[in-house]
Amino acid sequence: MTALVLAVLSIAFSCFFLYGWGGLARRSAGIEDGAWPTTIALGLAFWIFLGGALNLLRLAHPAALDALALAGAALAAERLRARRRETLLVAWPARASGERGHRLAWYGVAVALTGFAMVTQLKPSFYNHYDDFEKYFAHPVRMLQTGTLYGSPLNTLGTATLGGQAFLQGLVVAHAPIGYINACDAIFCFLLTLLLAGGVAIGRPAAATAAALAALAAGLVNPQYVNVAALYSGAALFSTLLLLTSDEREYAAGREAPSPAAVGLVCAALAALKTTFALFAGLHLLFAAAAALAHERPRAELRRVFASAAWCLAFLSPWLALYAPYYLGASVNPAPSAAAPAHAAFAFDLLSPRALFYGSSFAQYTFLAVAVFSCGISALTGRRRPAPASIRFAGACSASLAAYLIEHLPNCSQLIRWPTVIDKRRERLRCRFDRASSRRRVSYRDGCIRLVCPLGSGPGVENCHRIA
Repeated sequence: MTALVLAVLSIAFSCFFLYGWGGLARRSAGIEDGAWPTTIALGLAFWIFLGGALNLLRLAHPAALDALALAGAALAAERLRARRRETLLVAWPARASGERGHRLAWYGVAVALTGFAMVTQLKPSFYNHYDDFEKYFAHPVRMLQTGTLYGSPLNTLGTATLGGQAFLQGLVVAHAPIGYINACDAIFCFLLTLLLAGGVAIGRPAAATAAALAALAAGLVNPQYVNVAALYSGAALFSTLLLLTSDEREYAAGREAPSPAAVGLVCAALAALKTTFALFAGLHLLFAAAAALAHERPRAELRRVFASAAWCLAFLSPWLALYAPYYLGASVNPAPSAAAPAHAAFAFDLLSPRALFYGSSFAQYTFLAVAVFSCGISALTGRRRPAPASIRFAGACSASLAAYLIEHLPNCSQLIRWPTVIDKRRERLRCRFDRASSRRRVSYRDGCIRLVCPLGSGPGVENCHRIA
């Protein structure tokens, strides 16, 4: 019971200080107004950017994380003092009495689903013995001890992930046992996803029922938990990117287009969480450029898209600079192509009703992807000239379907999930470990490699087993 109470207090404080950083991001991007769940999500994206800067400067220690959290709380207090109507406590404003039923249903769904997640996911009884124990647990622990995620050539940092999720987990690991490492994703980011879904109807009574059902649906979809990598943190930022693009309330005052800085910030945060999310961010910008051709002023719209891409690179630059030695080393002295085998190709039947290992089926997820695409198309129908926000919404939904299909094409899944530009050199070291383990006597050097190999990736170890 004590753990649940502390978890509730931690979630409340996390929402509070991220609201402060999100308010700073809003002011910097020129979008002062907007829904408060989106402000918290922008704070999450900005927090990931700060994580890249701290890791680059070797300052990502518990004291630095606590100082930034307190600074965000101070920013939140100042913002709430100036904008009292956006507070979470003011749920029944007199001028919005028609929203009371919606807000009651929305808060009820969010509290019920989050409470269930806390009871079942706060401290799971087991974890993935490959992915979690071999790499994901080691990332935040080493970051808190050394101040940076950089330092070992035997893990997949810099390729499979840039470390954004490890930085989010670091705040949990710094104050709680390692068993609670996934609370930031499975509980806090899950709650944020529900709040973003229901927050669409704030000030829009006509969308109240649909928003409450959307929040309920977000909690009922099987998350396919495999490890403690980014899942609901990515879902929350996906939703934020969609809202920034198509919700006119999230536009700068006097403008009819999203803020390039805010869009770039969220795209950079997605790429920092997991490299597979960079595919959606890139496709989102690509489809936004295509949608710009249907705009009344296509040149101005294209400039905003290119500006968003530039801001994305700017916010992602601390993470890329952190692993620059890896990238330069792989380009100057690449490993021979025969050093590591190619990843196995997987054939996916996206219409198969067969249950997957972790539940649900490809047919169900394909139906969801097509349903999202259909929502985008429906925004364009019934109007002779669709609004620019509707066109951007259709483009974002199309990017979601395209990302789903591309990730499940033959060979593309493994190529996107585990880039081989740097991993070949790492797999050569893993191969030395596996071949040495087949001998009775292990040399000192091979023994050292064996000790640090748990920092490597599960797929890389499996590849070595195939060629040993």
